[in-house]
Amino acid sequence: MDVGAVLIQLKSDAKENVAAWKQELNLRKDEAIETLRRKAFL
Repeated sequence: MDVGAVLIQLKSDAKENVAAWKQELNLRKDEAIETLRRKAFL
């Protein structure tokens, strides 16, 4: 399944967490996609 994303502007205090958030999403990609599918976003 292809998943897309959009570019967003982060608040300066949120930028510190981006790497950790990206890693967590990549580790849980299948779970994230299934959640989106169940909530009818995909």
